[in-house]
Amino acid sequence: MKACLQEAGFDVSITEDGDIKSAVPSDQLSVFRKARAKCEAEFGYDKPPEQTTAQKKKLYHALVSLADCLESQGYAIAQRPSEQAFLDGAIFDPYGEVLIPRNSTPPSDDEYKRLLKLCPYP
Repeated sequence: MKACLQEAGFDVSITEDGDIKSAVPSDQLSVFRKARAKCEAEFGYDKPPEQTTAQKKKLYHALVSLADCLESQGYAIAQRPSEQAFLDGAIFDPYGEVLIPRNSTPPSDDEYKRLLKLCPYP
């Protein structure tokens, strides 16, 4: 992905948690989004493989453990779908609630790195 986006003319780096980081000027955002979508399609990231029910259940329980870990660090995780709701397609993103909190300030970069070490993504 990094090389593909660099070939498209964007200066990007990969963060510790595997995300793409780039300082894209606002007038280049639509061009960047198109380049990213093209690169994702090129590498097959635009179509994740289908998961079996057993895999989905395993992920659900790993996300519950992640939510428990984040709560043990003082972060409230309000949106916890039931297992069946998750299997039916409900979104369960514990870190999403930490990084985009409803009633508080998101953690600093250092705090986020600390959390990732204590409570890694499944």
